[in-house]
Amino acid sequence: MGTAIAVVAMTLALLISTSCVELRQEVPITPGVAPAELLGASWEDLPVTYCVPEQPGVGFVDHETLLRLVAEAFAAWGVPAEIADECSGGVETGNGLNEIGWGRLPAAASPGHKAGETSIRFLQTLGGGQADITEADIVIEAGPPAGLETEECLYSTLLHETGHFLGAHHIAPPAIMAPALTSCPQELTQADLDMVALLYPPPQ
Repeated sequence: MGTAIAVVAMTLALLISTSCVELRQEVPITPGVAPAELLGASWEDLPVTYCVPEQPGVGFVDHETLLRLVAEAFAAWGVPAEIADECSGGVETGNGLNEIGWGRLPAAASPGHKAGETSIRFLQTLGGGQADITEADIVIEAGPPAGLETEECLYSTLLHETGHFLGAHHIAPPAIMAPALTSCPQELTQADLDMVALLYPPPQ
């Protein structure tokens, strides 16, 4: 009897030590506050991969321009990222792909314009601990407010949303990762870079 209890206890201990639970099926974090479980979450394996579905007739720049701006936004953060095989259709959360594409977003719930939204899926070991991002999807508003349908504003939006994609959360202005942007900044601030450096420290 004692041996059977010991075997059950050891089996449970092994399951608890190696299991992961998906705490949230989908976490839209733009605009708003990231849940506590997601703070400090990052991608376990680099380079992170993404795809950009071709959506003819949707959006305000052509597909090649969108591809270029997405690549430039990731490069600005300094975290290895590469485009994967082409995906099709629009952005679909929960399909195991990290997609970046056009869509229609609900009206902004906070000041400023809602030009993009990032949704994150992540895993966290039972009992807490560091969470690992398992999927990230970015939807870019296909019809932003007048005056914001420019390459410069799109790049600014992509800088912000790729920051979320990598695990960055909102911080105080004038950072790119401020909760709301009233202009279209083109450069990351030191505060932005410092936050992502904590998530992806350079090799020792």
